[in-house]
Amino acid sequence: MVKEQWRLIDSEIEDSCMNLAIDEAIPTVLGMGYTNNTIRFWRNVNTVVVGRSQDVLSEVNLEACNKYGTFVIRRFTGGGTVYHDLGNLNYSISLRKNHSLISDDLTRTVEVLSQGVMLGLKNLGIKAEYRSSEGIFISDKKISGSASAVKQSFFFNHGTLLINSNLTILSEVLSPTLKRRKKSGVKKQSPNCYQLSV
Repeated sequence: MVKEQWRLIDSEIEDSCMNLAIDEAIPTVLGMGYTNNTIRFWRNVNTVVVGRSQDVLSEVNLEACNKYGTFVIRRFTGGGTVYHDLGNLNYSISLRKNHSLISDDLTRTVEVLSQGVMLGLKNLGIKAEYRSSEGIFISDKKISGSASAVKQSFFFNHGTLLINSNLTILSEVLSPTLKRRKKSGVKKQSPNCYQLSV
């Protein structure tokens, strides 16, 4: 059996724009053959990260972002809008497209990669449940979600794990404004999230 070489990056960069640029650069360079499959751990300061195709005004309360000094940036992967702060641990996995963990079924590949988070939680004595296309839950509360990008030469997946995030800010910045709630009929709800630390 041939040992596989991976690269582990435990980044101390907290700049949101830089972190998202690194997330896009690593798989791109990997796909060109210049580096190994990579796992990266990182954190952002107070930031809303919007999925590639999402409408910012429908997803984000910009007034609340202004109130809290929350950055709003867009990532190159799909998926939903998320809130990051220093109470989140983010991870990124960059793999060559021909890696054995990658299948033609995107949903299955994400489930396989999510097993790393599940195993980490199990080692902490926490029983978690993976829900396809939704993320990882503990007692019906979401603790982790992820998004992916698939290109001709690479597969990329990144996600977040709530450890001690500010749920007050999360709740406000990820809620539509009152005007939009009235227009869309969306009621503001408290986040149904689970954190590792209380």
